[in-house]
Amino acid sequence: GSGNNSTASNSLAYTTSCKVGNCLSLGGGSAYYVNIPLAVTANLSNWSVEFWVKTTEAGSSEIYWQRPSLYGMSSGGATDKDFGIISNSGTLGLWSGLNTGGDNSVLSSSTINNNLWRHIAVTSNGSTLRLYLDGTDTTTTLAINQALHATQAYYLGTQNYYAGGVAFPHQGLYDEFHFYPRTLTASQITQNYTKDQHQINQKF
Repeated sequence: GSGNNSTASNSLAYTTSCKVGNCLSLGGGSAYYVNIPLAVTANLSNWSVEFWVKTTEAGSSEIYWQRPSLYGMSSGGATDKDFGIISNSGTLGLWSGLNTGGDNSVLSSSTINNNLWRHIAVTSNGSTLRLYLDGTDTTTTLAINQALHATQAYYLGTQNYYAGGVAFPHQGLYDEFHFYPRTLTASQITQNYTKDQHQINQKF
């Protein structure tokens, strides 16, 4: 809204086999992603991001920032105000450079690559990143003390790679992406999950 429209890569595949209405098939290669406007995210400390994904992604890496990236950006340093929502062999997780003490990363105990629609959300209150899955707090968190990057945008379906271009795509259908310039509460995330879940249930 407010003129802050996302920019899609040229090779996007749209489909109607979605959670709500139409959706995008992303991450099947480096050409498939959505660029989230920098004007939406720059310099924010309190924010939330949420979306639905349906995936069979099984990629993995020992290096946390080289894991398949559902949403993220890397800026090339240990404290450079970047972060990513990733999976590793299907297990959902986070990594972050939003901390002056250096990068940190964590994997949850939840897998998402079962080819079912899963609702993912991350919130920041300026001191903690918190990961939600299917409307529920996973208790997976990272300590932070920095705002989002001022000059580099975040990508959906892959990572905006600091060395140029994109890298570490995450295969899947993506739907109902939202970025909020505020910290959603746990109850608000549950409400959003339940609302979309109700809409898909009404289709059948």
